[in-house]
Amino acid sequence: VDVNGWPLYVKDIKVGGSSEIRMHNVLAQQIGEKVVASGRVDEAEIKAVMKAIPLDLGGGKVKVSLLDSIGKTCMYDLTRAIEEWMDDR
Repeated sequence: VDVNGWPLYVKDIKVGGSSEIRMHNVLAQQIGEKVVASGRVDEAEIKAVMKAIPLDLGGGKVKVSLLDSIGKTCMYDLTRAIEEWMDDR
């Protein structure tokens, strides 16, 4: 996640105020289920999942989607990582 040039790793984002549930786990589960069900990696599906995940910034003053907060290079890297994961299955 890019916050004004400051990188925030998805694994460091807590979900819903939980100290145990992290964004990377939620993202992996949701994308993984879609990819396994369809049997292929579809970037549009990945983007749809990410668009549906809200991020609160500034203590909840601003809400953006995870998709809107990630750069093109990160999206490309994520898609490639998912493709590699599918190939290794």
